[in-house]
This record gives sequence, C-alpha cells and structure tokens, in this order.
Amino acid sequence: DNIYVVLEGENNTAHLYRYDVNHNQTLDIPGDGYISVAVDTTGTIYASAVINNGEFVIKTFNRQGALTHTSSPLQENGQPLAAISLAADRHDKLYAALASEGDLAILAEINNNGSILRKLDDNKPFHLGYGISTDRDDNLYAASLQQNGPDECMGYDTSIRKYNSAGQYVGNLDTSPANSGGFVCSL
Repeated sequence: DNIYVVLEGENNTAHLYRYDVNHNQTLDIPGDGYISVAVDTTGTIYASAVINNGEFVIKTFNRQGALTHTSSPLQENGQPLAAISLAADRHDKLYAALASEGDLAILAEINNNGSILRKLDDNKPFHLGYGISTDRDDNLYAASLQQNGPDECMGYDTSIRKYNSAGQYVGNLDTSPANSGGFVCSL
C-alpha cells in the first residue's frame, strides 16, 4: 500500500508525492495548485488542482505519474465549483466535495472530465469540511464543519457525515470530544 500526499509550496506550486510502506518516496509530480488526491484500484491518480485563472480542474495521472488527462474547469449551471477533497471507492468511482461561493458544499460522484454524474442524497446543508473518505463497503464519509466561534478548528462544530454505497445520507458519527477521544477536524 502507498500513501499519497499533496504539499503546497510558494507561488501556488505544489508536489504530489507517493510513499511506500517503508516511507520511501517513490513518486514526485510537481505542478501548480494541487489541493486533494485520490487513487483508484488500478493505480490511476486523480488530483484536484487550481489553474492560473483560479478555476478548479481534475488532473489524471497514470501510476507512473504521467499526466493523461486534464478536465475542463469544474462547474454546475455555469457556476464555478472548487473540488476541495477527492476520494475513490473500490469500484473506481470518484467522489468530490464541491464548493461554490460560501461554505456550503455538495458531495457528488464525478468523472475525470469533472462532470457531475450524481449528487449524493442529502436534505441537510453540508458545510465545507477537511476531507472525504470511503471504506471497504463503499460508504462515503465527509467531514462537516460549521463555525461557531473565532478560533481555527476549535471554533467549529464538527461532524462526520456517513453516506451508504447508494449515496443516501445515513447519519452522523458521534465525534464529540467525549466520544472520539479528542477533536475531529479532518479525515
């Protein structure tokens, strides 16, 4: 198993790194504006990135790190969307937490062209969080944050929202400090 990390540098430069189980760096993909990364079961790498005009795209790389595709800028109904976090499930479905203006986000299955294939079922507002992840049963988990004070991270109400493999909202995990052993700010 590998770990993939996005590190942002100065002037909107970034590197997407891959590390093996022995902590050896096995891949370095330099680029501009990488935000999040997901890897499917074939080793295909997807990175959300901000391009020069501030628009978000999905960049697709093969397992060796060669760029194979760059999507059109992400949008819905002509409005730009920011891909804040990506995740892939065991069936190679790609998911994104997509934000427009403000702090409300949508969770959606997307393709590498940046098109929304389906929105996940949710009647409650989703406040932008710091991550999404899938489990072996193809459930999707999303960190949700809502500011309730002036502090970074500690001034927020947090929850981990769970969606089943059909994309239906199941409920929130109890992430209170008493039940989680600490404060949850990210996945």
